[in-house]
Amino acid sequence: MRLLNTTTLEVKEFNNPIPSYGILSHTWEEDEVLFQDVMNGVCELRKGYQKIVGFCRKAKECDLEWVWVDTLCIDKSSSAELSEAINSMYKWYKASTVCFAYLSDVRIRDDAESGSVSSSGAANKPFTLSEASRSRWFTRGWTLQELIAPKYVEFYTHSWEEIGTKSSMIGMLAKRTGIPEDVLRGGSPLVHNVAERMSWASKRQTTREEDMAYCLLGLFGINMPLLYGEGVKAFYRLQEQILRQQEDYTMFTWIAPPKLDVEPDSMVRGAWASAPSEFPLMKRSTHVNWSSQRTISEPILSKANDKIPETQRKLEMVYHVDFKRVVQFSYRDIHESFGHQEPPVVTSRGLQIWLPILEVKNTHPDWAHLTPMERQLASNRLAWTYCKLDDRLLCLALDSSAAEPRSHYRIFPASLVSVDASLEHCFKVLRLYMHPGGLVQFGRRQDPEQATNGTWINFIPRKRSLTLLRSYPVRATQNLHRFPHEGNFILIMSCCLKVDETNSYLIIACGSFRDHHWCTLEEEPEPSDEVGLTKQYADLKGKPKADFTFLPDRVAVTCSKVPRLVLTVSMRREPGSRYRLEIDEYSTDSGKLWVDSYLS
Repeated sequence: MRLLNTTTLEVKEFNNPIPSYGILSHTWEEDEVLFQDVMNGVCELRKGYQKIVGFCRKAKECDLEWVWVDTLCIDKSSSAELSEAINSMYKWYKASTVCFAYLSDVRIRDDAESGSVSSSGAANKPFTLSEASRSRWFTRGWTLQELIAPKYVEFYTHSWEEIGTKSSMIGMLAKRTGIPEDVLRGGSPLVHNVAERMSWASKRQTTREEDMAYCLLGLFGINMPLLYGEGVKAFYRLQEQILRQQEDYTMFTWIAPPKLDVEPDSMVRGAWASAPSEFPLMKRSTHVNWSSQRTISEPILSKANDKIPETQRKLEMVYHVDFKRVVQFSYRDIHESFGHQEPPVVTSRGLQIWLPILEVKNTHPDWAHLTPMERQLASNRLAWTYCKLDDRLLCLALDSSAAEPRSHYRIFPASLVSVDASLEHCFKVLRLYMHPGGLVQFGRRQDPEQATNGTWINFIPRKRSLTLLRSYPVRATQNLHRFPHEGNFILIMSCCLKVDETNSYLIIACGSFRDHHWCTLEEEPEPSDEVGLTKQYADLKGKPKADFTFLPDRVAVTCSKVPRLVLTVSMRREPGSRYRLEIDEYSTDSGKLWVDSYLS
């Protein structure tokens, strides 16, 4: 460990024993003094030199001969040394005699203005802690561990005027950062669940994306190599390491922030969060008003027990969680309820995990009248995270593709799904393989380079009056179908078109044979059930293969139930094994050239 002498400003390397030292917590600014500047004797030429001088002066006032500064005590040209330093940093801050937190953007008024009366004769407001709480220092990722780890922290302004200490400012610090007072008083952060600790960093940022993971290593007691250039994968690796050391299922209760240009229910994600911001901090620990959550309008769970009231079989979408109040089942409780379970493990197939699963079945007689979210949940399953909030079980909504029954993705990642605790006995533990992380699909903007292997068909109704009811042989996840293989495929779908009070039922088929893609559209008197779709799929599969080469990639049909209405289906291939299946409607006099040509 290198330390800077407060008198000579020379750097010296120490092994054990290491002398008492002060440590600096600050935000990097332009032209900082680096290790090479010290070696080359050009420190005074840097703008950051005065910060170092002021820091050493304050440390000497505390009878400290040595100090540590991240800018000049680490040779950042050595990746090995940088990796060792970042993995040791929490320990170094914890072992320091005093941590000096330098808030460079907090300035005390000039002498002419700092008295009780200003030059204009008007009384000035005194300096308050709220001014300090607005400092950039509270928004940076690295300063989180620099606040928590040291026992003693003193805060200073730009001119090295003392603001206060961690002890004297503890109320403001707890309110500003969301960190509980027991942790600020020196208690171990490891006693708090993973999701809560992540939430402390949810409003912080780092210059490099990877540092958002690396700055949290000490907070979770993790050591791992640094790989700059890996981007968000650094945060995935952090979560993997946490799970190897601590079987804390709250880490799966993250909530993706909504996007302005995409519906929050149109995302499909893996198991891992992509950033601490997906564990949003609730500043006030208040009781969650469940009635304000998004409630499924119909009892979407099948009657597992006639004694369970209908209201208890409703699901609720949870968009805000106070992680302080989330309780995880103990290992004893899990064992008593579900027997012995193996711990989660990352494999080549994804995250292998044993979770209690509730198969969601809808009992509403009119499937076509359900909302898209209700239909989506009604064809998938819920995985309980072993976590409870009040009397509700916190669950993940997972897709269960018929093509890959053991491969799961998280749907509706912008929320959790809560279930009444009385339904706990309805869950059955299953082994799952979850896609580990990343955005599998995001609305209609999936990056071809991010797509996983297989064939993807995106069902896109151009009018909201058209609803996808069911698909075969693979199910849809937010209207996205995936076959695990590339090449030839056939997909058949049952849809409902609602115009005013009229329902028209459609069968749409599409596929690809030897790089020729095609689609068909027919009306039917009633919506096809699973048996009907299976039979029609078998009929298509039985056709001579050569017949598919004569099928077109777009079709137009005049609707028999709605006068002057034309329905169209067009299939377009995108880069890779991805297709867009667009369904639209026009009036017979719309003037759409290809429609008029097709119908003529």
